[in-house]
Amino acid sequence: MQRFLPSGRRLAPQHLCAMMLVLAIGISGARSRRTSHVGSGNKELVQISCILPNNTHMYAHIPRVRPALDIANDYIVRHRLLPDHQLDFTYADSRCSPTYAQIEAIDFYMKGKTRAFFGPVCDYAAAAIGRINWHWDIPLLTPGALVQDFGENKTVAGAQFPMVTRVGASFDSMSGFVVTMMTQFGWRRVKGLYERHTNTEVMDENFCYLAMNALYAVIARNGLPIGTDEGSTFFEMPTSQDKGDVLRNEVGVKYAGK
Repeated sequence: MQRFLPSGRRLAPQHLCAMMLVLAIGISGARSRRTSHVGSGNKELVQISCILPNNTHMYAHIPRVRPALDIANDYIVRHRLLPDHQLDFTYADSRCSPTYAQIEAIDFYMKGKTRAFFGPVCDYAAAAIGRINWHWDIPLLTPGALVQDFGENKTVAGAQFPMVTRVGASFDSMSGFVVTMMTQFGWRRVKGLYERHTNTEVMDENFCYLAMNALYAVIARNGLPIGTDEGSTFFEMPTSQDKGDVLRNEVGVKYAGK
């Protein structure tokens, strides 16, 4: 990746977007058996379907992402990273809904208008497309899809999401960081406190609940004690209870040491 950047330059957001686009074209070019379309100057037209929420409350909404992709495409053209290709972006509102996202994906496919999907970012919407896009040989790239199921081995028979590529942080990477700290400092007791309905700009519901599930699984997978008085447990913070009382009653001195 560094060879595409000017000497001494750090990886800027537009460079990252450009690399994502090159990755998408590489994947789709290697796997796609669909008929190619010709753009201007006899370049191969690569149609990318961006299925994202239009709701500006969400962190990766169309009004925010569209300018970033335009900048990335301009960078690709100026630096001739894909000299034989012309990128064409089309957008559809996922509404962060598995139903609407899947309808938009099927519509793009039936019209022959996609070589790669960008998004959805919302987990339930990404799962709905991720379970069928492999049947079309069309890759899906997303900075979302945070839950651990998307990180399962894609090479085994029956994999749920064999053609979904995540390009950002996930609950898996967060959990790995926590487990590394636990191992480094010899921590054996963890109390996870979470609120169920938070971070709605990332996920409509269950953000912290799903994050805790991933952490629970990674801790157990690494052989650390969990679900016992001597190990790690998790507690959902009630909205009506004073947080100070929760800390005294649920954490107290029991989880104050190693």
